[in-house]
Amino acid sequence: MSDKTYNTLKILVIVLTASCTLCLTVGKAWGLSYYEAIATSLGALATALQYILNEISKAFFKDKEIVPKDNDAEVTEPLG
Repeated sequence: MSDKTYNTLKILVIVLTASCTLCLTVGKAWGLSYYEAIATSLGALATALQYILNEISKAFFKDKEIVPKDNDAEVTEPLG
């Protein structure tokens, strides 16, 4: 999956989640029909898409080693 596609899908998850909240809030306030079913569907779609993207991300980073940058501070004593 390309970076552009991944980033677009991540934005879609944010939009779906916000739309779910908006639908619940406005739907109840205005007495709209089926607002709970629509919000539930949007939330389920956002959750499923987030899960899929998380699995793709884990598979991508599975064999990659995270190497700190040279300018990162080196910790010599345990924190705390």
